[in-house]
Amino acid sequence: MLLLATANVAKARELAALLTGIPYRLRTLADFPGVTLPPEGADSYVENALAKARAAAAKSGVLALADDSGLEVDALGGAPGVLSARYGGEGLSDAERCAKLLEALKGVLPLKRSARFRCVIAIVEPAGREASPAGRGDTSRMIGRNRFRQSEVKQQRVCETQAGGEKKRDANAPVAEYAAD
Repeated sequence: MLLLATANVAKARELAALLTGIPYRLRTLADFPGVTLPPEGADSYVENALAKARAAAAKSGVLALADDSGLEVDALGGAPGVLSARYGGEGLSDAERCAKLLEALKGVLPLKRSARFRCVIAIVEPAGREASPAGRGDTSRMIGRNRFRQSEVKQQRVCETQAGGEKKRDANAPVAEYAAD
């Protein structure tokens, strides 16, 4: 059994889709109502992912996989990075975080808006053995260009609409339509 240690239902679905075919029964936090995750507060993706996987494995008694991810914008010195989920302040919606990001990029030429979506995973056994692969997944793009994952697609479409971006997009259109534009 492998517990997907995320409180984000959409992320759990994405992870489950990526892990199709592995020799584990996948479970989510919904299957373990008493398991809670610590807040993200570390200075690195690895430490945030490990903290979540450690807590989930210890409280559930099963193997746990967690991730941490963020958007790193070169023109902002890599920000928001590990703080992406809290960018602009606690409690902001995706649209409000997008607005803050676009405001920070005001005056930055489109060709200078390079960014990457970075994701790090960690896996922890209940006995304490843990791993976070030395490699990390990242996808580099220009803001307003190719999309990263479903939640980023939706968020990017909101950003483009708010900013009067290059394309107006229907937020209800299928994600696959934008996966490789």
